Amino acid sequence: ALCYRGQAWLSMKHFDTALTDFTEGLELAEQIPEGVDDRSVLLCEVNLALTRLYILRERFGMAWEAAIRAYEVAQKNSRAFEKGYSNRALAEIISVAGTPPLDNRFVDDANFYFQSANDAFLEIHAEGEVARTMYAHAISLARDGRKMAAARKLQLAMIIFTRLGMVDDAAHVDRLRAISMV
Repeated sequence: ALCYRGQAWLSMKHFDTALTDFTEGLELAEQIPEGVDDRSVLLCEVNLALTRLYILRERFGMAWEAAIRAYEVAQKNSRAFEKGYSNRALAEIISVAGTPPLDNRFVDDANFYFQSANDAFLEIHAEGEVARTMYAHAISLARDGRKMAAARKLQLAMIIFTRLGMVDDAAHVDRLRAISMV
């Protein structure tokens, strides 16, 4: 619940409040005993959220730390949600900061990780997460000047969000298109 509330604060750009919720959520998730199914999913999801928060605050070192925590959890328990969240976290930080120096575990290609995230989410038909990944990928593509590819991703994300009734997410896509990012 703290993670979801933090994500709501993050979407409203209340970064300090979001950080408090994410930090408390991470602490609670870490207290869940190893082997409990939801523990690894929660750890990956909250670390993805922290990655996004730190990117928005331009604290790329901390964003990398959160993405790596998600990656390490997913390496221990490589189910679809863990793989999807951790790959999206890696994609988002690589798309703005590149790979960390002296760490050769990662490919310096955000597109690779966006695709890996979508592949994982498609395995379990998590269409909402597929659309969220497409949205994040579109932002990355637009930042790289690939506006047509970004527009296609946004269009697909909008279709999925609308079909699933994910009104807030669809509104984010619509606002992005309205401000002519792509």
